[in-house]
Amino acid sequence: RVHQIELEMQNETLRRTQGELEASRDRYVDLYEFAPVGYLTLSADGMITQINLTAVTLLGKERKQLLNSSLRRLVASADQDRWTEHFIRSKKHDQMSQVELELRRADGTLFQAQLDCVSTSAGVRITLADISARKLAEAEIRDLNVNLEQRVRQRTADLETSNQQFNQAKLQAETANVAKSA
Repeated sequence: RVHQIELEMQNETLRRTQGELEASRDRYVDLYEFAPVGYLTLSADGMITQINLTAVTLLGKERKQLLNSSLRRLVASADQDRWTEHFIRSKKHDQMSQVELELRRADGTLFQAQLDCVSTSAGVRITLADISARKLAEAEIRDLNVNLEQRVRQRTADLETSNQQFNQAKLQAETANVAKSA
């Protein structure tokens, strides 16, 4: 009888521990899979070994298509050399580094991405964010600044012309006044 009570107590402790582990796993899955940014882990040779649902969605492919494939293949051709250099540097240093690249989705469309990379014993961990909207806003701001600078230059030139005309009219008036007085 005592033995059975001990077994029941151990069984209850095991059930409670299992419930806590399941809750902890669920929190981890929610935090990792549904994070607001993509998470990837790359092996030392640049192959994707882990990827969360957010990154899968950003890249427009199924997880099984992305796992064990090279991230470099998703980088736009114009940025591939820059990515390779950055990846090599990231592996050598353990501080976080950042690079902005153009990545290709499964449907062929390109998007601007920011990758924050840090080297670990497991490879290179990366957060991936779509910064297309930010890049578009930056380009719009640059265009607006160019337009504004052109307008300021034109307005300054107009004011200088007006100022010269005013000074000439003033001089003519003063000359006419002097001629009248004499």
